[in-house]
Amino acid sequence: MTPAQRLAGARAALDTPPATSVPGQLLLDEAIPTHLRGPHNPAPPPRPPLRPWTPQEQYEHRRALLEALDGWDWHDDYTQARRTRERDRYRNRNATA
Repeated sequence: MTPAQRLAGARAALDTPPATSVPGQLLLDEAIPTHLRGPHNPAPPPRPPLRPWTPQEQYEHRRALLEALDGWDWHDDYTQARRTRERDRYRNRNATA
């Protein structure tokens, strides 16, 4: 067999698809990891349990939130109109009840 014949045979072998019973069988035969944990990707350490807040911590947190929201401006006419409409609707509902 000459080198040209060998080259022609190799090209022909590359051009013909492999004989498989299922389309994409070569992809299905590959080893694809099906889980996230393993020796190369261990689980993170467990978190410590959360403890309930003390009343003093709750007070400080609420104070900081109210301080941050004090003077908050939405800069949005639609939101302001909606808040006014909802406030008036609530007042009217309570007045008729």
